[in-house]
Amino acid sequence: MPEDRDAVEWIMDRLVYGPYGALADMTLDPVAAAESGRRRLEQQIRNARFLGEMTVTHGSRELKRRVSDLLGAASRRPTTEPATTTEREARVVEEPAEPIAVPDPIDHILADYDDLSASQVVKLLDSLSIEELHSVAAYEQAMRGRRTILTRAGQLIDRS
Repeated sequence: MPEDRDAVEWIMDRLVYGPYGALADMTLDPVAAAESGRRRLEQQIRNARFLGEMTVTHGSRELKRRVSDLLGAASRRPTTEPATTTEREARVVEEPAEPIAVPDPIDHILADYDDLSASQVVKLLDSLSIEELHSVAAYEQAMRGRRTILTRAGQLIDRS
């Protein structure tokens, strides 16, 4: 019956001992407990906001790129229709698609950035300014999307 004993202990830990320990800690120092909870929650909100903004930025770029590709492919498609086109069709074919903004390479911030592994970049992020962190995050989001780098850059941006 060791499995039953482990299950009972697991339930007791979560339903009895854990809440009791949290309550005891809170009664000993309620100000520290509240501050700790506030810091945790605020950090999670900052991380979620940063990742949401980066996702929207990347998503809109990707959507623009795909629409541009589709419009470009439609204008190159051979037609079996008569040579006359409507004014709207003519505008779609004649107007070039809006170029997609690709961030400038950031080798001036971190030399040979594209050759660095995520762990190497993360170690270097602490030494960058806020503007440089924003540049690295934007470049990373647009080009490679490495979550380790994006998360750490977001944490450092939120701290300042």
